[in-house]
Amino acid sequence: LNEATASTILCPVTSGDTKTFQSFAKYASEKGPGITVPTIGDTYTVGDAKITILGLNAGDDTNDTSIICSLQNGETSFLFSGDAEYPAEQAVLNSDYASLLKSNVYTVGHHGSDTSTSDAFLDAIDPQYGIISCGKNNSYGHPDAAVLTKLKDHGVKILRTDLQGDITCKSDGKTVACEPSKNRDADAMVPGTKAEDKSEADQAAAAPAPVPQSSEYVLNTSTHKFHRPDCRSVAKMKDKNKEVVNESRDQIIAQGYEPCKICQP
Repeated sequence: LNEATASTILCPVTSGDTKTFQSFAKYASEKGPGITVPTIGDTYTVGDAKITILGLNAGDDTNDTSIICSLQNGETSFLFSGDAEYPAEQAVLNSDYASLLKSNVYTVGHHGSDTSTSDAFLDAIDPQYGIISCGKNNSYGHPDAAVLTKLKDHGVKILRTDLQGDITCKSDGKTVACEPSKNRDADAMVPGTKAEDKSEADQAAAAPAPVPQSSEYVLNTSTHKFHRPDCRSVAKMKDKNKEVVNESRDQIIAQGYEPCKICQP
């Protein structure tokens, strides 16, 4: 949202306690109309395609609040289920919208976690492609070996961001083609490794660094750079673009800001 505007911003909730969510909500209002909480059955158009909301806020677990939606483009369709786990998946299977689950492309639930992608859910989707978005060497062990096997047994072509970078899918309304940006022939069946399964040396290398202490920085909300308070650029900054924060460097970068090359905060 630092880089783009949006005419519609969907989220299952409108408030949250984390700084990340509060930043998201702030920019949702500055760069768009704010957050919209959809209702099951709502539809939205994207060019010639249509998005239908199939499920959200289906359980007490935060993951099960995830929006589950289908995007239909002509005779092709894509299913997005966020971090939804078995209870949220089952809620859609039990609903009047279960028939819309069948899709050419499935963005595999919860980064390939074993708490998502139930057999019944996968049977209903019957996808050609399964796209797994997960971080390289992530500490959760995503994707899970059982989920990978389940996808393979269903004849799904698996593509993974941790091994193959960005995955681009194109639909002409009749067929879909998905291509990785690298490592086309990567072995997609290699499961993630949980931290406790690694050697002590690997665990030490993967251990998170100590959380940096918060410091005072000055943000330029126009250029999206941040500075030390004594940086000469701060004196030239317009007041309307100036925001003083007391946060860690990593927190500020996570919000989309870049460090000033002059003061190197």
